[in-house]
Amino acid sequence: MTAVGDTRPARASAPEPPGRIRITPDEVHVWRMSLARQGSPGERESAWGLLATDERAKARRYRFRDDRERYAAARAHLRLVLSGYLGEDPREIRFCYGKNDKPALVASAPEGRLQFSLSHCGEVMLVAIALTRRVGVDLERVRRSFDGVALGDFVFSARELAVLRSLGHRERAEACSGLWTAKEAFLKATGEGLSRPLAELDVSAIVRAPTLCLRDGARGEEPVVWTIRRMCPGYGYSGAVAAEGYGWGLRCRTYPPGGRGLAEADAPRRAAGRSR
Repeated sequence: MTAVGDTRPARASAPEPPGRIRITPDEVHVWRMSLARQGSPGERESAWGLLATDERAKARRYRFRDDRERYAAARAHLRLVLSGYLGEDPREIRFCYGKNDKPALVASAPEGRLQFSLSHCGEVMLVAIALTRRVGVDLERVRRSFDGVALGDFVFSARELAVLRSLGHRERAEACSGLWTAKEAFLKATGEGLSRPLAELDVSAIVRAPTLCLRDGARGEEPVVWTIRRMCPGYGYSGAVAAEGYGWGLRCRTYPPGGRGLAEADAPRRAAGRSR
């Protein structure tokens, strides 16, 4: 892993961390964060002061200003929330990147056991945080006109395709997004990313229920129990969180304070029935 963490001083108007946050080994926290433009130009610029040199360089590579600002806001919010768990200045937090560029913290024990994952789409971002257990999160827009069956067995298992074909068009769009985010969250947690064929992973049960437990021993490894839960990040979005083990409690939180809340999904079939 290669560590990165060069920073520059933040301006005085930088956003405030959320305060000291406690997490226990039997919890997974998922934060919903808004990346909508907020505050004065000076306040937005101050968020850049929280970023490391490599983060600022990556932000500037985006062609459009809105994309640059959203990326900078995403990294600043991530640092601010993590600082609440670590008890550190957000500017001093250092990241390293492992297999398939999976991010991790460079920190001393016991905080070094803190695991996190992030995903952002448009103006919404999810961050999942756990203590000791591997965790992954994914967020996507629900594309109402998209028919995932057309992707065939490149993405979906035979069982997943059978479930999708049994649904009406609107329900199918919701289910496709649910399957995709569940797979992505799981593969982020394992660190495999898209190096593992998506159709190998069958999560068809999550279409019928918001929580799925599975045993995975891919590529000759000792089987590990995982739990995947669907999330409701907001109308038009689908989300999922995956973490090692079972029986862990899920806590949904929001940053900055006062933003739209996040909740664990009801049964996806019910959610599909509310589509517009």
